[in-house]
Amino acid sequence: MARAPLGVFACIGYDDPELLNSAAPDLAVLNNEGRVLKHGPDRIGLCGLFPAKGREAAYRAMSDSDFRVIMNHMPRLAEESAAHGADLYLCGHTHGGQVRLPFWGAILTKSSTRKRFEAGVDRVGHTVVYTSRGLGLEPPPAPQIRFLCRPEITLITVRPTAQQ
Repeated sequence: MARAPLGVFACIGYDDPELLNSAAPDLAVLNNEGRVLKHGPDRIGLCGLFPAKGREAAYRAMSDSDFRVIMNHMPRLAEESAAHGADLYLCGHTHGGQVRLPFWGAILTKSSTRKRFEAGVDRVGHTVVYTSRGLGLEPPPAPQIRFLCRPEITLITVRPTAQQ
């Protein structure tokens, strides 16, 4: 069985935090909160954002990290997070658009970022932005189908760029 030696973390989307805690008591839900995780000599900043006010303290909590990972349900804080030194921004919300056309992509994402960050890898300066298509569907009245938009669970492995 795989283990997560530094812990298992999540950020809030449309979830009920109490339900998450009861279903997965070892899951650390970061709600506008930052932490620094130590892995050997490396200091990894991890931050879970919620669009409400109060994000500044979360960014500050990981300011002296070697590598900064920011999680948010939506892609709309990607540029703000890049300005705060994020190396990796992880989000979802768009479901990849659910219905996609060849050579165009998502018809509609219901995201304030429109087609930018609709799915997959993008960049804001040096920050890598990954938008997961996830497993679920947008709630009605969105169509309860996927077309040319496979659901996904993504495994991202972060490795040091230089061994000392």
